[in-house]
Amino acid sequence: MFCARLHRSSVVVGCIAALLLVLLCVPGRVYDWDPGFSSKHAHGWPFVYLRREVYIGSTIGTAPVVSKGYRESLDLLPMEGIPSLSADNWRFWESRDLLDNPRCEFSPTTLAADAALALLFLAAIVMLFEYRRCRRASLLGFSLGDVFVILTLVCCALGWFELTNSSFRREVAIRTAFEVEDSPGVLEEKCIAPDWARALVGDRWMPSFMWRTGQVDATAEIAQLPTLCNDLRALPYSTTLVLSGPILGDGHYPYARLSAIRQLDTLKVWTMPRLDDRDVQELSQLGGLKKIVLAEGQAYSNLIERLQTALPGCRIVEDDADL
Repeated sequence: MFCARLHRSSVVVGCIAALLLVLLCVPGRVYDWDPGFSSKHAHGWPFVYLRREVYIGSTIGTAPVVSKGYRESLDLLPMEGIPSLSADNWRFWESRDLLDNPRCEFSPTTLAADAALALLFLAAIVMLFEYRRCRRASLLGFSLGDVFVILTLVCCALGWFELTNSSFRREVAIRTAFEVEDSPGVLEEKCIAPDWARALVGDRWMPSFMWRTGQVDATAEIAQLPTLCNDLRALPYSTTLVLSGPILGDGHYPYARLSAIRQLDTLKVWTMPRLDDRDVQELSQLGGLKKIVLAEGQAYSNLIERLQTALPGCRIVEDDADL
């Protein structure tokens, strides 16, 4: 049974939990950062209700303009990259592109879901702590059951860390093999840490084993396709593939065979010659894709429409500038 009124310790725990939930849900975490040009922010936990881009070109000349990958550019983020410490991350109303047009994606339904879940989490935390507090003579009283639960949680956390670190070592070995000739190259890394951890401390402070190959670049050589599929299957977090270069032979690439890469959800086609009817038929068999990016002017609009009809759950765009 619950006590007639909340203990002071329960009120303190509730205030701390409320503060953490605010820091999780309100300030945006940077997920794409181009120093001296623009930054993209994602707001919300456990779901993202707002994505926005802020053009910071006005700072060019004072801020360093560098050509780095996302991970390498994190050192230039303000306030050590911690989302809650930077005022820019709290300005959810700011979004603009090069021409000062609003540039954001907002979902009021997702915002309502995040708010409802935050209240449920807060109520559950306070109720569980108060229930425990009412059954203990003092705040620091622990039972054998408490010790068992704590040890179980610690063991689960340590096991998860070791499993993640082990898979990271396997991926490092695979990426080392990419250095040989005719192998794909790693274009971008992504952080696989839980969103709540990234929202609280930022990507910059995530350990090395939390960074994995996210995007791979490969030439459109048909003879290399089996090796490419095997390599990407061994990289479970490689969800983006960039195909570039000329297609030799009859000028057609067997895109349908990319379905062997189960985790693939984004395909960027920067090959020559541009797509035709046969290519559309091949791409239409990749039902697991969420996005196809075509080089601007690469495909005729009617082919894009046909491809969009065949893949209703996939976005087909001619540039990669969306949020």
